[in-house]
Amino acid sequence: MYSVDGQPGNWNFFANEWKNWIQQPSGSATKLLAAKFATATDIIQAVGLSDWGMTAQCGKKMENPVFPMQLRFVPHEDVANLFSSEMHGVGPMAYMDDLQAVPANSNLYSVYGMDGP
Repeated sequence: MYSVDGQPGNWNFFANEWKNWIQQPSGSATKLLAAKFATATDIIQAVGLSDWGMTAQCGKKMENPVFPMQLRFVPHEDVANLFSSEMHGVGPMAYMDDLQAVPANSNLYSVYGMDGP
């Protein structure tokens, strides 16, 4: 995800990178939500990836799993500027119409795995 605060003022779905580690929330409502989440875990702005390395493709449990610390999904140039940043259509889900207009077989993201912060 890009941020729990969304991407205010930008309705282009592909405007920003998505990561499994994001910044702390900055909006009032999302800070309250973060406080609630923090009652269950100390690290609310990250999704761990260790489970991805626990099992081989054949289903065998791995003795020494290898997995990235962070994944970055960088919008590919094919779609990064495909849509306007201005809101159009009716309601906050109008961007779904944009997504239906993405040409078949388009490159959506370049994905990078990082082994450290």
